Amino acid sequence: MKWKGFTDKTSMLYIGLSLIIITIFFDKFILNIPVFCEDDPYVSFVYIIRTFIISIGTLFIFMSLINVNKLEEIAFDKKSQLVIIFSLLVVVLFWFIFMYSPWYFSQLSLEDGPIEFGSFLLLILSSVIMLNVLRKTLDVDEVSKYIKVYYLILSIIFFIIAMEEISWCQRVLNIETPEYMKSNLQNEINLHNFATNYIESIYYFGAFVFLVFLPFLKITHKNYLNRIDDNLVIGSPIVGIFGSLACAFNYDMWNIVFTQVAYVFSLFYLLLIINLLRNKNEKIITFCLLIFMIVSQVTFIINGENLIRYWEVTEYREFIIPIGFMAYAISINKYINVNYIVKNEAYEIA
Repeated sequence: MKWKGFTDKTSMLYIGLSLIIITIFFDKFILNIPVFCEDDPYVSFVYIIRTFIISIGTLFIFMSLINVNKLEEIAFDKKSQLVIIFSLLVVVLFWFIFMYSPWYFSQLSLEDGPIEFGSFLLLILSSVIMLNVLRKTLDVDEVSKYIKVYYLILSIIFFIIAMEEISWCQRVLNIETPEYMKSNLQNEINLHNFATNYIESIYYFGAFVFLVFLPFLKITHKNYLNRIDDNLVIGSPIVGIFGSLACAFNYDMWNIVFTQVAYVFSLFYLLLIINLLRNKNEKIITFCLLIFMIVSQVTFIINGENLIRYWEVTEYREFIIPIGFMAYAISINKYINVNYIVKNEAYEIA
């Protein structure tokens, strides 16, 4: 049965992309705001309509990519349920701190503070796990050399992001900033502060694609990588849940179109997960995550004037994203162990 008119999936995709592109042009030539604008959220009537248009465009894109015939029920094991609940409690705690003590919220996110160190530690652990995955698959012929190179590159990327987070241990080792590095925003040994707005936007949206969008495609278009086992490279549905949580921590970057696209798409992703989960308790947990994402983002926008530094919310986002990276690394490691390492060992014994 063919889809026709505005229900045709290709038409829906074009309409969605057109609405997003039109919004970007409207920002540039009518509202005179840059594409990567960092500022307090604009909440006038015009910008509320703008958010509505972005949401409709994102919905069209989301719906155009759903393949109903490929959808299957999802179930989480007990450990995954506990991890989701623990993560929810952590982000809710962050939100409560923001609501009741903006000063303490600020202190936790300072340079060399627990939030920054936690981000660094999670990224290093993700890098180590991916390196371990590479080690395990070196002698596994069923895993192609391209996937093994991918694991190595991913491990290096996680390591570089971790070191950028702490300015390559500059403050720990008390290293003076070289002259050629002093022109960056923080006068530190790192690369991302030479073009902070652009690099942060690329990092956040890239994390959304990696942690939410790709798992979404994996759910809606099973085996869309053709001859490659997509479980070797794409995160499980639970990875998308962690990625979605990160998309709900916005303030200074809320005005950016891609930020709102990632946020709205993540809400729809959670709705899809709720619909596919077979366990009632899992549905309730995921629904609580969805409600939290809405409440937290609204309160960040409304109460953002209480922030000591207006970019502090993104410091917490940079803590949650590595949780998603580590969840990804663990899910790949688990899949390799169960479907390749154990099976090969059983075959050798036989």
